[in-house]
Amino acid sequence: PTTNDKFFLRDYLEELGEPDFTLYYKINEFKAYVFFDEGLVVVAHQGERGDVYELRYFIPTTKEEFFTTWGKDLPSSPPLQLSY
Repeated sequence: PTTNDKFFLRDYLEELGEPDFTLYYKINEFKAYVFFDEGLVVVAHQGERGDVYELRYFIPTTKEEFFTTWGKDLPSSPPLQLSY
């Protein structure tokens, strides 16, 4: 992280507007919010505060290119919940 990075999803939404795409993340409580033109994925907790867990930077691109390169490891459906 840099000193310019924000700690809450709402801060990114205020600055950038709604994400171009929202994906699931490897952990159920988190989602990945994708901003194609800004070259940014914000992984944040789905709770009320929306704590940022991870930031991924990429070269700004189209949706199609993103999903064949940078975003190919992000699931489009929720991860399975295991119960014991």
